[in-house]
Amino acid sequence: MVSGNANHGILVGGSGAGTGGGVRIWGNLVRTDAAGSTALGNGHSGIYVYTVSGTIVGSQASGAGNVSANGDPASFNNAGVFLDKVTGTTIRRNRIGTDAAGAADLGNVWAGVFLFAAPRNTIGGAAAGAGNLVSAAQPATACSGTSSARTQPVPGRSATSSTG
Repeated sequence: MVSGNANHGILVGGSGAGTGGGVRIWGNLVRTDAAGSTALGNGHSGIYVYTVSGTIVGSQASGAGNVSANGDPASFNNAGVFLDKVTGTTIRRNRIGTDAAGAADLGNVWAGVFLFAAPRNTIGGAAAGAGNLVSAAQPATACSGTSSARTQPVPGRSATSSTG
C-alpha cells in the first residue's frame, strides 16, 4: 500500500535512471487503504514512470494488477498512471479510479492513463483479462507531446464498475 503522501505514489525514473527497462510494478494498492476499498489519495500521479523504457505496469498474472485511486484534484500531474518520455512500456490489468474489486468508483479527477512524449507503448492487450478498468477519469487515456504517436491503446473497459 502506497498512499497519503505528498508526491507520486510510485515513481520510477529520474536523472541517471537509464533506459534498461525490466522494471515491474505489480500488485500495488496506490492511493487506497490496505483493503483497496477506500481512497486515501496523494499529491501527484499514482504511478509515474519517467525516462525508464520497457517498464511493465500490471500483469495478467493473478494479483499482479495495480489499483490506483484518486489523487489531489489541485495537482496538474495527477493521472492514475503517467508515462513521461518512455517507450516500450506495457500497462495491463490495472484498476484505475476504482476499488480493488472494480465495484466502486474511487474517483480520478484527471486522466486514467496519461502519456507525455511517450511513443510505442501498449495499454491493455489482446488476451482476455489484459485490459485496464478505468473509472471516473477525464479522459480515460490521453496523449500529449509531439512524439506520443504509435502508442497502442488496446480496448479495455472504461466504466464505473467491473460490470460496466
